[in-house]
Parts: sequence; structure tokens; C-alpha cells
Amino acid sequence: MIELISDTSARIELSSFFYQQIHLEKAAKDFEDICNTEITQKLALFIVSITLKESTEDILHVSREFCNYLLGLRKNG
Repeated sequence: MIELISDTSARIELSSFFYQQIHLEKAAKDFEDICNTEITQKLALFIVSITLKESTEDILHVSREFCNYLLGLRKNG
């Protein structure tokens, strides 16, 4: 689930049963030119907070791309 916090930040909730921490960390590193990320875990969820570095980007678009990228990492190991 993607929750928009502001025009430049969002929060993504992801199942810790489906995703691995290593994939989240890789995605965060690969997106570091576009956004800052913070990954926390709460019960069975990973919570990824994303804040854009440039306000010219669209936070919803970047959040969706982050999720798509994460799916690819999970699929390809």
C-alpha cells in the first residue's frame, strides 16, 4: 500500500513474508539519486518512507516505480 504523506514524500507498506530486507536495501541504494529512503519493520510489515530529492519528480510515480523495481529484484533473486 502506498500512502502519500505530502507532495514529496510517501510511505509504502510491504509484507515481510513476501519481501526480504536485502531486496529493500538494494532498491533503496539503486534509487538514492532520486530519493532518500528509510526502512523500518513493524510486525509483519516493512515500512519504506520515501522523500524525493527534487520536487520536480512525482512522488506517486516514483513510489510505484520503486515497488515495480522491488518486485523485479524479488523475482530475479
